[in-house]
Parts: sequence; structure tokens; C-alpha cells
Amino acid sequence: MTRYDRDFRRIARSLSRLELADSKSTEDEVLDPSMLLGPDRDARVGTGRFMGFYGTSGLELAFERYGLYAALARRGFTEPQLILRLDDERHTLILEAPHDGAATPERLRLLELVVRRDAMLPTPPTGMPALSKQYEVLTIDWLLLQNPALPFTPERPRLPGQNHPGLGVGWRVLAILYRAAERLGVSGLVTVADHLHNAEHYARELPFFDPAHAGRLSALLKLLRVEHQLSVAEASWAMEWACVKDGKGESIAWRGEAQVATEDEGLRAYFKSSQYGILAKAGEDACRFELDRAAFETQWAEALASGLLFPSTAPTG
Repeated sequence: MTRYDRDFRRIARSLSRLELADSKSTEDEVLDPSMLLGPDRDARVGTGRFMGFYGTSGLELAFERYGLYAALARRGFTEPQLILRLDDERHTLILEAPHDGAATPERLRLLELVVRRDAMLPTPPTGMPALSKQYEVLTIDWLLLQNPALPFTPERPRLPGQNHPGLGVGWRVLAILYRAAERLGVSGLVTVADHLHNAEHYARELPFFDPAHAGRLSALLKLLRVEHQLSVAEASWAMEWACVKDGKGESIAWRGEAQVATEDEGLRAYFKSSQYGILAKAGEDACRFELDRAAFETQWAEALASGLLFPSTAPTG
């Protein structure tokens, strides 16, 4: 788990269900299983609870205790506003705030999270032990963390899919989501990475369910990050620009697959099994990837010249 895990477990124990649910009713009503384990299907903006459990004040209290608001304040965002959109089974959480150094008090979007409760019916690949039950999970459909007050720079160029640099609180947010999954009584978190850099980041905490996909990512990272010594941004753009070829010389596109973080004993045993490691290695060995270095360098130079990666700092006038 993340470096925050031990402290966040302690903080989670200090937060009561009554505080997090932000309920005016009794503790017994707050602990009703139908509220804790099922989404509020009739929830609309300003009513209901996030994921059928969290009240607005409860979320704000959690973000304060887990240090998220303090982390935002260190980045110049001292007045965050929480916005919830509770549409059917898919719930959206947004944090916006003005930047202290801005000339106008415009609220900037810092965090956007879209999650839903889901049923995972795992079918392990051949060679892996069977999993006999259905797992209830929290699926992350979308997670945006950005700092609109910062520019892209040569040290922090734009990544595929970015409009602004990252916020630098990703591991903290992931640790909070772990505790939310535990509080909601689900077996874990599931997400599918939109880009190579997302998958590389998530893979430290969320292994691929299919070991062959873990092997494929390993092969890509060995080619791009180790053999060709590309940065995270360069490697991700190489995939985005179809500069990576398969054994037949055909360009390959990034394809995200399910990555899972879990504390369920059965699923943890699945990921830690010797069979998983063997199949992941076989998946890596089966990949015959090559980088069209000339095409990549041409694309990179064009992206630099166009200002795609970061604005030109050349003097004008």
C-alpha cells in the first residue's frame, strides 16, 4: 500500500460512521445495512450521500483529517469547495478552489473523481487457480488531479490527456480511496488506465488482474524506460504517437486493462501466487516490441516546436 497507509488506518479508526454519514438521525439509523452497502439510487445534487454513505460534511471532515486540505493549502489553494453529483449508480466528487496568488477569485478544478459500486466476476486465465465468488468493488471510472495554477515546463512537460500539470497528491488520494473501500465493505478498487503513464503509476499499487497484461506492461517499460532511457512523458507520448511496433512491424496502441487493489485474502493470494508470476513472465517474454526511435524523435521535436509539451520560453519583441 502507499506510504500513507499506516497513518490513514489510524485516522480511519478515529472517524465514526455517524461523523462520516453526516446524519441528523440516530446512530442505529446511520448503521442500517441498506444505507451502508447500497448506493442511494434516488440521490440528486444537494441530497443523498456519496456512494450511499458519505455526507458532505463527513467528506470535508475526512479530507481535513487525512491532510488533503492541508496539502492543497501548501499549493496555494486554501478555500476548497466540495461539489457532489449523485447520478444513478455513478457518483462524481469535485474539488474546486481559487488560487491565493491569482488576480481574480476564479475557482479552479483540482480534483474530479467518478466512481461506482460494481460486481467483479473474475475469470482467471488458464493456469491460474479458480476464484469461486463474485467480488463487490469500487470502480474508478475517472480520476483527475491537476494544478491549473502551474505551467508546463521542460522538467514537467504535458502528458497525454493533460490540460494542466498534476497536483502532486495522487498517493494521498489513493490511500483515502483504500480507506473508503474498507468503510463501504467492498473487496477493493478497480480502474483501467487511459494512458501508459497512468498504468505505470497505478501498477505500483494496483496489479493487473490478468498476469499477461502485467507482463505486457513490463515489456513496454523495459523497452521504453530502460533500454531507450525515455522519461515518463516521453514513453507515454511514444505510445500515444504509435511509435511502438510489434514483432511484425505494426504500430500498437495503448489498451488499458483492469488493475485491482484489494485486501481480500482470496484475491491477495491470487496476485501473490507463483502461477501469477510465471504467467506474467511468460506474457513479457511473448512480447516483441520495438521503438521507432527516428519517428519518435521527429514527433517530439514537432511537439516542442508547436508548444504542445510546454509553452516556449523564447524571448519575444
